[in-house]
Amino acid sequence: MLDQIGTLAGCNASQEWLLPWWWSHFHKHNPDLAVAFADFGMSPQARLWCRERGMVIEVPEVPLQTLDENTAAHWEKQWKESGEIRDLWALRKTWYKKPMAMSLSPFQRTLWLDLDCEVRGPVDSLLSLPLSPAKMAASSVEINQLPQIGEFPHYNTGVVLFEKGSPLVNLWIREIAAGSRLACTEEDLLSFLIAHFQIPIALLPHGCNWEILRFGANLNALIYHWMGEKGKKAILDIGGTIC
Repeated sequence: MLDQIGTLAGCNASQEWLLPWWWSHFHKHNPDLAVAFADFGMSPQARLWCRERGMVIEVPEVPLQTLDENTAAHWEKQWKESGEIRDLWALRKTWYKKPMAMSLSPFQRTLWLDLDCEVRGPVDSLLSLPLSPAKMAASSVEINQLPQIGEFPHYNTGVVLFEKGSPLVNLWIREIAAGSRLACTEEDLLSFLIAHFQIPIALLPHGCNWEILRFGANLNALIYHWMGEKGKKAILDIGGTIC
């Protein structure tokens, strides 16, 4: 029988240093909430660390489309212009494992949290948020644009509430093989699917996925999201630990 509620986070070898930082904030405010960790390629040491605190889920590789040279060059250029120095193509393989990990959640209702999310309080109210028939809630704060498709609302997947068997998660997974040719990230693909099929999803309450480097401090925010290369450097500056 599935546990009713819990939190899920994903980690690969390059993100392991974030685990103690993420856990210290999350567990401080949510000591009794069950946690599972999606293994995106962790070291044996990190897997053991996660098993001491929750469940570990093995996540298989997902098929990504081979890109034409022009698309690959365009995405690489955009990535570098955003100030990122990390390997886009290695990250892309990890990003696209997220919907697969969600489908393997051991919980009936799950709160997905990226490891660069600083939880600043109890998430009980967030876990009880009413959902649409899509069985998902996320944040949308900007417009996405894909050259072959056009503009549409962009949903951030750093914080996502969903239920087991979500038809939107299932659709997201089914479209990875074909959609990854048009969408650089798993967020781009999800956002396109929501727009294309006009799928109504619930929006997370204000402050539940607060992009702190973009919008500044917000004492009322439940979750600070330290996104991107600059966010990871900021976490180190404020006390993140490399393990």
